[in-house]
Amino acid sequence: DKLLVGVWLSGHGVDEHPGVKSNFVIKNLKAEKVIGIDTLNGFEQKLSFEQQNDDLIIPNVLVRDYPFILRIER
Repeated sequence: DKLLVGVWLSGHGVDEHPGVKSNFVIKNLKAEKVIGIDTLNGFEQKLSFEQQNDDLIIPNVLVRDYPFILRIER
């Protein structure tokens, strides 16, 4: 079972946005693996995450002004 979540910063895009590090908390969701998908540069990376109670916590995700996909495998 997989879940896709898209994240990005609102506003106008720029050529070289530095990005903003964010922590994501998804309530009542357990995961076995989390993959980050950079849609602009075309690469995937396994992301660190933790389970706290029934919540999924994905720390230090670099969010920019274009879509970044979190593929959560349950």
